Amino acid sequence: MPDLMAVRDLVKHFPVRRGLLGLRAGVVHAVDGISFDLAEREERLGLEVLYLPGLPIGGRTQNREDEAPLAGRLVTLHHSEWLDPLETLTDHAGRFLFSAVSEGSYTVVLRGASWSDPVEPAVEAGVPAGRTDLLLETDVEPRDGSLLLTLRDAESGRPLSGPVLVGLRWSAHGQLEQRAERLEAGAEGSVSLAPLERTRYWLEAAAPGYAPASRTFELSEARLEAHFEIGLRRPISISGRVSDGAGRPIDGARVQAFAEPRGADLLPDMGVPTDPTGRFTLEDAPPDATIVAAAAPGFAPAAQPLASHGGMQSDVRVVLYPGATVEGVLRRGDGTPARALTLVLLGPVAAHYADTDEQGRFLFENVEDGDFLLGLPQGGAALASGSIAGAAGQSLEVFLD
Repeated sequence: MPDLMAVRDLVKHFPVRRGLLGLRAGVVHAVDGISFDLAEREERLGLEVLYLPGLPIGGRTQNREDEAPLAGRLVTLHHSEWLDPLETLTDHAGRFLFSAVSEGSYTVVLRGASWSDPVEPAVEAGVPAGRTDLLLETDVEPRDGSLLLTLRDAESGRPLSGPVLVGLRWSAHGQLEQRAERLEAGAEGSVSLAPLERTRYWLEAAAPGYAPASRTFELSEARLEAHFEIGLRRPISISGRVSDGAGRPIDGARVQAFAEPRGADLLPDMGVPTDPTGRFTLEDAPPDATIVAAAAPGFAPAAQPLASHGGMQSDVRVVLYPGATVEGVLRRGDGTPARALTLVLLGPVAAHYADTDEQGRFLFENVEDGDFLLGLPQGGAALASGSIAGAAGQSLEVFLD
């Protein structure tokens, strides 16, 4: 009989996730891919399996912004010869540990709470076995904010319970967003909205039998919860007609009444449409309205001052004319185009919105006569200013700080 044959140099290392008995294992060191033949008169073959001591890989995780530990996050360990990675979860202090792996170079990946969590992973490549001082950092989405809004009758102070309509408008990642919700106010006249991002908001609230009212507010890391009251007033009725410069009625123009003449934001879902004869009736106009503004496709918005304030207003006439264009290029400080950003142009009557394309180009059409400011919806200093007179347009090159 030949001596026992020992196989020592063909050791492979691979993870075993679940064995025949359903037991979970770490890394198994085993002979892989051995084939042999028994020669004549050989009756046995001996194989020696070596179990080598494992080395740890570990470290800690934290949020890049505030260095807070990331608990309950998935961490995966990868090796070029493995079909599947090892997995573990961070503890309450954001720490993780793979207790026993063989010598070699690994890749460690910090993920979200699970594989399907859509967060940007943090990757550390070329990690040698035995290293336990890794620091993995990633950006965590900011905590959500909330709004508690109380509506009251502006004259009596009585809470307004029942159905209410609340609209929000804000800028997120350079894009203009809006949200409208029909809510039910309780006996205290309060409604809540959540979750809300940390940014500046424009809010409009309305209730049956009352004119809409608006205000702005801001949520930040220092103030994640906003709570304020809005007093709603009984509306007045304003009626009239919208036509073009030749006196022809404009069907489908959007009409609104405002207390302030500048920055009246004429969005399609916020105004009352005119009928085929160009006529309109605002049943819920604010009692302190001083102007009526109208906008229609192919025309610049225009405003008409009211002859008197308060009470019913009739036969208000608004005339629309084609407007001018304001176009240009938005660049970053290094001269590269600022792509996919929303810009706002504040004219004498309306706020106009446009997005930049891949080359940073933007185009505002049918801008009304008068001075304007160009900026970002989230606020801050104006990027540019100018003036429109007649059909002459403007061409601008604008730079972000």
